[in-house]
Amino acid sequence: MPTAGGSHDITLKSGATTFGFMVAPGEYNTERVDDFAPRIATGTEARVREGFWDAWSQTGMTEGIDQLTFASDKKVYRTDGNIFPFVDEDITLHSAWSATDSSKVSTAPMIVDFGASTVLAAIGTKVRRTTDDSTWTDSSTTLGASAVWLHRHGSNVFAAVGDSADLYRSADGDTWTQPASGQKASCFTTWEKPDGNVYLVLGTGSTIKTSTDNGATWATAINVGNPESDVTGLGVAFGLLIIGKEDSIFWYDGTNLNEITGFYNQKYSGNCKALVYHDGFLYTHILGRIVKISLSSGVISNMIDVTPLMKGDENKDLHGHGIPIWLWSGPFHLYAAFDQGESNLPEVLGYNGIGWHQMYRGTADDTMKAGGYSRNLARSYLNDGATRSRRHTTLRDTPHASYPTTGNFETSDFDGGMPFMLKAFRDVSVDARNLDTGDGRKIAVSYSTDKGASYTALGDVTADGKTVLPFSESDITTTSKHLRLKFTLTRGSDSTETPVIERFTTSFLLRPDPIRAYQVGLILGGTRLRDGTAETKTVREQLEFLKELEGSENPVRFVDMLGWQHLIYVTKTSVLRPSEEQLAADKDERQAQVVMVDATSGPWPQISVPVDATVTVAATLTDSPPTWDNFNWDFAEW
Repeated sequence: MPTAGGSHDITLKSGATTFGFMVAPGEYNTERVDDFAPRIATGTEARVREGFWDAWSQTGMTEGIDQLTFASDKKVYRTDGNIFPFVDEDITLHSAWSATDSSKVSTAPMIVDFGASTVLAAIGTKVRRTTDDSTWTDSSTTLGASAVWLHRHGSNVFAAVGDSADLYRSADGDTWTQPASGQKASCFTTWEKPDGNVYLVLGTGSTIKTSTDNGATWATAINVGNPESDVTGLGVAFGLLIIGKEDSIFWYDGTNLNEITGFYNQKYSGNCKALVYHDGFLYTHILGRIVKISLSSGVISNMIDVTPLMKGDENKDLHGHGIPIWLWSGPFHLYAAFDQGESNLPEVLGYNGIGWHQMYRGTADDTMKAGGYSRNLARSYLNDGATRSRRHTTLRDTPHASYPTTGNFETSDFDGGMPFMLKAFRDVSVDARNLDTGDGRKIAVSYSTDKGASYTALGDVTADGKTVLPFSESDITTTSKHLRLKFTLTRGSDSTETPVIERFTTSFLLRPDPIRAYQVGLILGGTRLRDGTAETKTVREQLEFLKELEGSENPVRFVDMLGWQHLIYVTKTSVLRPSEEQLAADKDERQAQVVMVDATSGPWPQISVPVDATVTVAATLTDSPPTWDNFNWDFAEW
């Protein structure tokens, strides 16, 4: 039996067969390689680089939230709603939400402008109004039932109270009358027909009605679709009246009534209340989904689901951001109010056509009731048990300089495209401005290696410019397969100032499991062995064995000159042409270059139990007469 370091330099064993080989002088090389197929680094993509400190860098979150694992450097995992996300290289606090009408629960899902300076919200049988976002006042009139819809039409505002009482109208938002006896309504919209006539439209039961005299008289009811399905919402898009129902959506042009789409198995009283035309598309909600629709000649040309999807734990997976209860168009962006986010949170998200952004994240177990945008007061509004507002810069969707105390965001889990490979993370560099240690305006950075279950403080950024925060003063780096960062922006004592993050960068190094490759020059044929005896295996036998190893499905046992055992795969074998002297001497000796790669990471346990591999090889051997023209180069024989 051949032995490595005894009779031969090395041995290779497959199944029950062991061959020994002598190694040519200077022809034994070994080096560490990655635990993935060899790649050539032609750029800076983490997945194709080896042995370099690389950088993960971000300048913003303009593409939105809900990216659990890093794929885009313009998205993050989550924010708390207090971060303004729409400008690249300019991550700041958003303006603060303020509860301007506490302990008032909306009964209609919209908060609307009226006149030139008034905002209205339906609170049960009262309609509350404000002109300064500071003082809210009940209407003088008590409605006959809780208002379920508010709608401005020309110089009047209308309130629907469902089937419990006739519809209401007001010229000032304070005093309300019932202009048409017997007329009930659950929703309203204003629609200008192609003939130029402007109609007030109501929905009641499964029908719609139109009025041209501010609700004093109404045309004959028009039945819409299934009579067992109520009209839930009304809107205008593509020049058509859009009618939302519990199980379908229709359009009406004054003559023709056509179904856009039906979802009969998803019938729900909350479907399609909001029908918003925004940036050339119709947006609405069906169950827990938000859909984006475009029409061509009255037929759907495109309908896609744009619902924001949340991942990370059971509540996020099952409930996401919750159930959309209202949509509205604000400056440049679409907004959606959700209830039961992660099972119990009220939320507002903004959509910029690229992705969804967290605008508000409320208190657990509060219930989202309403939302809207006021051009009159340049504010966004919501109601989740209190009416809250956020100021905007006039004519622009940028934060007003009235910032909350803090705001935070969490990045996606960065894994460099190699989720199962260890990385060494060295430091985080933050480029920031408008910081002030005296005022307490700073940015705190922490990190998580367990997908946000816990965080470790990394340090504070307190000076303008670039700040480098090392992960460890003693160990220099922290190691993990993935990394998440959390940034907390603190405004300090001045509520008109905010920290600004322009860029953050994390240095990392891929740390693959140690895999070694071996390139060995083997002397084949009748060479003298280490113990002084002659090799008994022919060149043909040795080459056939090496060819068997190349095709082996199972690892091969390789024992090196020091007696260390390795499980390897033979990945390449090449045979060198004999020298002229060998040919002239008719010497049965060749040299083969063999490349082997570890089948396991790290040193193979040095055990004596054999690892058997069964290999079946079919070979055809041909004997040729001893003539120069018929020399067999593969097996060094005539």
